[in-house]
Order: sequence, then structure tokens, then C-alpha cells
Amino acid sequence: YSSGASFLTNQADDVYHPIATAIRHMNGELEKLRGFIRFSDYNGTLGAEIEPKNRVLPLLRSHFCNRYANESLFIYDRTHGELLLYTHGRSQILQVESWQKSLPGEEEVHYRALWKRFYETIGIQERLNPRCRMTMMPKMYWSNMTEMQGK
Repeated sequence: YSSGASFLTNQADDVYHPIATAIRHMNGELEKLRGFIRFSDYNGTLGAEIEPKNRVLPLLRSHFCNRYANESLFIYDRTHGELLLYTHGRSQILQVESWQKSLPGEEEVHYRALWKRFYETIGIQERLNPRCRMTMMPKMYWSNMTEMQGK
């Protein structure tokens, strides 16, 4: 407090540096999740599952609720046992001890296969660079991405 607002610009400060590093890590994960979350249709409700290192569900709330304002959706955070529910303009985050997602319907399975085929088709085999792909799309997100299932 004695330093004032300049405290937030001093990356070399022993107190502020760990805080700045944690915030930078969380913001990076948040940005990746905005692009890597894959929704599936569960009888008219969009659903997704994530496994973030940080508790980012409250920060993802406004992004997805605004983006899918006319939809009903849920995002389950497996790591922290939280479930974001959104419908009819109202959202809430609930603590859940266990959660079992239902099996996708026939139409959803068909769309997943189409998405995976699209992903594989646009890739140029001669230019495949696994190291670059893991940099741009870290493996920690693969388990919840449709196009990476079975890799």
C-alpha cells in the first residue's frame, strides 16, 4: 500500500512477482479454454467438460453465457468439481461431488465424426509438425476435444 499503484508495474518486486506469474498463467489458460472448449448436444442442451489447472469457470461464465445467450448450456469443471449452468438468461455455478454425463445421441455421434473428419482432411500430412501442434494446442486439453479423441 505504501508504494501505491506503481507496485503493480514492478515485476522485480519479490512480493508482486509470484502474483503476476500466477495471473499470467491463469489468463493464458483462460484464453486457451475459450478456444478449446468443445460443446456437445445433450437433448437440446449444449454441454462441455474441462479439466483446468486454475479455477477459471467463474471467468468463463460471462464469455459463454453472452456468446450462447439463446441456448441452454452447462460446463463441468472436473478438476474443481464445479458445474456452470445457464438457461433463459440466468446462470449459476454449483459445487458437485460427482457428475456422470449421458451418452451422446446418434445425431451427436454423427456430428462428432464429421468434425473429426474435417479436422483430419484440412491437415496436410507432409507438413505435420507434432511439436508445433503441442505448442499451439497443449496435450492437457486433448482429452476433452472431439478432434483429438483416439490420438
